[in-house]
Amino acid sequence: MNQAHSTSLHNCENCRYWSEMMAKNQGSVVVAMCLSDQSPFFNQFKPSCATCNAWESGHHGPIDRLDMDAWSRYQNEREVAAHSMHEFRDKSKDDTQHRQTTHDKTA
Repeated sequence: MNQAHSTSLHNCENCRYWSEMMAKNQGSVVVAMCLSDQSPFFNQFKPSCATCNAWESGHHGPIDRLDMDAWSRYQNEREVAAHSMHEFRDKSKDDTQHRQTTHDKTA
């Protein structure tokens, strides 16, 4: 998406890269700096309703939020997700091997 405006939840206001520290009023609209180097709007001030393909959930808040270490929380989520995915793959591999072994014994 280009400089689209949206009422969806996948807009700048709900993105972790929409800065809390670098924001300003532009007329009656609040705009904030985009901190995602994957966004076409990187280092640009964008309104809350803008959208792009680099959107990532801001459920822990913006990555530059002062009252908590949001970046660490997002990194921790990635590590937990990666660990869970490895466990899922290992279990799937074990289940496949078990089914093949069971099939070989009954054949």
